[in-house]
Amino acid sequence: MSDILIVDDNEDIRELFTLIFEDEDYSVKGAESGEDAIALLESGETFKLILMDVTLGCGMCGLDTTEKIRSNPAWRDIPIIAVTGLTSPEDEAKARAKGCNGILKKPVDDETLIRVARDFIGS
Repeated sequence: MSDILIVDDNEDIRELFTLIFEDEDYSVKGAESGEDAIALLESGETFKLILMDVTLGCGMCGLDTTEKIRSNPAWRDIPIIAVTGLTSPEDEAKARAKGCNGILKKPVDDETLIRVARDFIGS
């Protein structure tokens, strides 16, 4: 079991978030696409928290991926936090309607990431 799954098509963001979380002793896996995230879950990987980029560059967007995760009883209780540059109230409402437990607005600072991890999975 890994603590956190980071789903983002930007490799630099995945690497940065991974370094931040590993410094706090969380185990982390990354996925470049929604399809990759679903494949990890289907392979039996388990996570305590998923950080989901909303605007993934190819394939399923982050909100469609979230909706697919929520449709599977085995995964539906994993907290999913949308990570996005979209900031309108409508965007936030859509993310919550698709099943996100919270929203982080890019750019995200280290302290906020660590606080979210602690809030959802402990220290």
